[in-house]
Amino acid sequence: MKKTIAALLILVPIFILAVLFITQYKNLANWLYYKDSLPHHLDYICSFAGSPEREPYALELMKKYPDSRWLVSTERKEFKLWVQQNGIDSNRTTIIGTCRSTFEEIWNFRKIINSSGNDMFVDDRSGPVIGFVSSGYHMRRISLLFHLARCKNFQTGFFLPAQGRHGELLENAQNGWWKDKHLKSLVNSELKKIAGNLLLHGLLLVLSSLFG
Repeated sequence: MKKTIAALLILVPIFILAVLFITQYKNLANWLYYKDSLPHHLDYICSFAGSPEREPYALELMKKYPDSRWLVSTERKEFKLWVQQNGIDSNRTTIIGTCRSTFEEIWNFRKIINSSGNDMFVDDRSGPVIGFVSSGYHMRRISLLFHLARCKNFQTGFFLPAQGRHGELLENAQNGWWKDKHLKSLVNSELKKIAGNLLLHGLLLVLSSLFG
């Protein structure tokens, strides 16, 4: 029975991706670009390391939502000083440390938010409202990983891409995106990472079911 469950946990994500690839190939570029409208309130703003447009946009959101906290995965050496110079109290920020992947960033965000309790939240019934900030092409992968990691205090998320060249290319991509060498490389890279993340999550579930 355990072997059957383990096999299903690995094969189902692969099957879903295969069906998606076959039926939606022409729309993959648009599918990757995922954007929510700005919510009325945010408890946390979680920004991912990488492209330079991410942190400035998260900073804008910190000013728009003065009661929010910023959890940041960053490579900026003087991050706290930069934040203060831009009018934000550095006590509202938490650096989550070096992460090797988006998968690890998501789980570190979840760990910190869960450890904070829920007394500070506007609506205890739904837990904190979380805004995820990254590049447009990165958002679909983040949304999938977030839904896999959801729990009591980590379940209400908004996906808020920073404006950048890659995101704009995807947002405006038409059916001929695969003819553009740059877009094709970007889409293929993201699809491989999504598949890898889903397989890793499935493997962790298998190990948990076998040895948990």
